[in-house]
Amino acid sequence: MGLEKVTIYGKRIADKQTHYESYTFVGSERATVIIRGDIAEDFYKKYGNPMTAYVQLEIQVDFIQNFQRVKECQDPFQSPMYQIGTIDSLDDIVIITDQKDIK
Repeated sequence: MGLEKVTIYGKRIADKQTHYESYTFVGSERATVIIRGDIAEDFYKKYGNPMTAYVQLEIQVDFIQNFQRVKECQDPFQSPMYQIGTIDSLDDIVIITDQKDIK
């Protein structure tokens, strides 16, 4: 747990109506990254494309365990030890691979 740098893939970012989610690994454990709607909008304004348009993004996320989240925000389908993190700032996102970089 704590602050981790992880990679997410644009095509794997899922729209959950009020926010977006992507799955990644922290070490060998699977984890969920939550992207708030306002962060996704700010990203679009800054880069002119949604996050889903990019192949790879490196993000810095503060992960906590599922049981540490507010009861209403816990994922009932995951174990209490499952890690979930939220992107807090646009500055926590770095584009690694753009579509135009792929040949």
